[in-house]
Amino acid sequence: LYFDKTDPVQPLTPQNPDSIKIFWDITNVPEFLLYPGLATFVSHIDCGKKYEIILLNRQIDSYIRKYYSGFVKNYSNITLHFLDISFFEAELEEKYGKHMIPLAALLPWLAYQYDRVIYLKWNVMIQRDLSDLFNISLEGKAVGAAKDIYYQGKLNTFYKEDKNFAINKMGIKNIFSVVNDRVLLLDLSALRKLSLDDLVDKVKLESDDTRIPNEIELFNALFQNKIKVLPQNWNCIASTNGDIRFYLNESPLELSGAWKKASDNPSILAFEENAPWFIDGDVEFYLNYWNLIRNTPLEELFNNHLIVRNAGNKMDAKQITWAYLNTIFPKGSHRREKIKKIFPKKGIVYRTLKKIMNPK
Repeated sequence: LYFDKTDPVQPLTPQNPDSIKIFWDITNVPEFLLYPGLATFVSHIDCGKKYEIILLNRQIDSYIRKYYSGFVKNYSNITLHFLDISFFEAELEEKYGKHMIPLAALLPWLAYQYDRVIYLKWNVMIQRDLSDLFNISLEGKAVGAAKDIYYQGKLNTFYKEDKNFAINKMGIKNIFSVVNDRVLLLDLSALRKLSLDDLVDKVKLESDDTRIPNEIELFNALFQNKIKVLPQNWNCIASTNGDIRFYLNESPLELSGAWKKASDNPSILAFEENAPWFIDGDVEFYLNYWNLIRNTPLEELFNNHLIVRNAGNKMDAKQITWAYLNTIFPKGSHRREKIKKIFPKKGIVYRTLKKIMNPK
């Protein structure tokens, strides 16, 4: 017999009925990348309100967990929880097999004791108190989200493959109402009235499909009739590279105008995954991002991550190896301390590696 994931599963319950509840998704990236979002969030909170943050993760590194917990302790009106979704994912896979449902669409059952919540992905920077988003009326809808200007720009070009796939294969009736799922206001109690079995069936594709739907297409196919469109300022994408700028220009005129107005004063600034690692036309975003990280204990992690992503092809094997090691085993982390015990400095393994990495 082999027993895996033996930690007790504790049901997550709301700490305060009046708190602003925020589920922050860091499941698919190194957890330290959340820091700019968290730092901008705390700088815009209302001292008279309570906030509850739940970090959705998969076996988060113990050092990052401790660091975020200590960071939030400076604010008496913020509570922080960590929700490992691994067990929940294993249950779903056992019941349904491999599925493509986005994590945000599973929140009604993952957080079954919660009703109204905000869902955020890691790649956002908060520019306004999130209680303003939390209190928006959904007017009978179950989901609040801003239109996806990048995706709509793609659908508005002469290239019709994505458009035909969205309409004919995914059943998205109005392609120019497609929203982005990076920032969501969710009424989980309303969404729980849906059948999870039906959601799984709805996104199943025939075995001969050669094109896998992306998360935007999946989310919109599932909830297109239950969405209230939010203003662009609540999910304003930063124009950080030529690809984004091209599709911004290709987007419908009304949406493009709304984005331009929102970009002057965004409530939530979203950015593409590679934006912090490449300077390509938006120097202001780049500097604001890195100024948040400078002189923090996480700075070395970000620097090494930058090296690995941005300059790997210009580095020799030694530099690349150290960059990877410092990213996987950051200084001060539990992992690094454990490695030190396994391979002590006086041991033969450490001395051999030192000779290889630092030849005279």
